[in-house]
Amino acid sequence: MPTYTVGEICCRGYNVMKEYYKMPEETKKVIDEDGWLHSGDLGTCDEKGYYRITGRMKDIIIRGGENIYPREIEEFLYEIPGVKDSQVVGIPDKKYGEIVGALVILKKGVELTEDDIRDYTSSRISRYKVPKHVFL
Repeated sequence: MPTYTVGEICCRGYNVMKEYYKMPEETKKVIDEDGWLHSGDLGTCDEKGYYRITGRMKDIIIRGGENIYPREIEEFLYEIPGVKDSQVVGIPDKKYGEIVGALVILKKGVELTEDDIRDYTSSRISRYKVPKHVFL
């Protein structure tokens, strides 16, 4: 893949397991015919060959056909002054299948509203990634 493009991290070599012990069906789910172990981790690689883990494949919100990686939004929420912690989850939705929800813990003494969080994100990330619901 091109540098800085998010994709699944796969590996193979003498140091990679050959199989799950006595679990051939589980092995087939993670090791392909060419011996590549599919880690389930998402990441990018820079021009020097260094990898950065950006999320997990199973942690994907699919909103109307758009793949949204919760970790990407969580990392962005940490940039908001006053945010101590965040967790982004998919919330079932009849129209889009899933929508983005953010659970946010504020630093002690900070007063932000759900609208403050949405306003901050809506001007800085793609519209479809903005949390529809924010829980403080």
